[in-house]
Amino acid sequence: MTDIQRICTGPCGRTLILDNFSNHAHGKYGKQPRCRDCVRAQNKVWRKNNREKANACSIRYQKLHPEVHRKEAREYARRNTEKQWAYQIKSQYGITAEQYYELLTKQFGKCAICSKIPKTKMHVDHNHETGKTRGILCGNCNRGLGIFKEDRHRLIKAIEYLTFYK
Repeated sequence: MTDIQRICTGPCGRTLILDNFSNHAHGKYGKQPRCRDCVRAQNKVWRKNNREKANACSIRYQKLHPEVHRKEAREYARRNTEKQWAYQIKSQYGITAEQYYELLTKQFGKCAICSKIPKTKMHVDHNHETGKTRGILCGNCNRGLGIFKEDRHRLIKAIEYLTFYK
């Protein structure tokens, strides 16, 4: 059946093998009249022009099929780790991936506190009161600041303690 060709009735008008057409119970050869690319393009335009309806359909599907949605979301996250990470830092810290890499370049690829180059992605350090980004830290330094609750007096006391018992 894959050797059979068909002309797409969509905007592309290409002659394609049947594998390029989605299944359709009442269509010729059991296939849609338009190729997958044309259907995908039309759906994209419809979703853009009907954002509220598209979101409602998506939410309804997610509620009816939560296990399928979870599986698809996990698979998407696995395939798009860099995109997911860029979205996360933009939503949490208000900086783009480009701004993150600019900060990291200014720090010569090193942690702003310990100057080590970790093997994993570093953390965006920010002021919890103002939300302003301060720099990029390794995981240990970032956790250390968190444990000391970003309190300068606690950090000074810790330095005094370490100096005294050196």
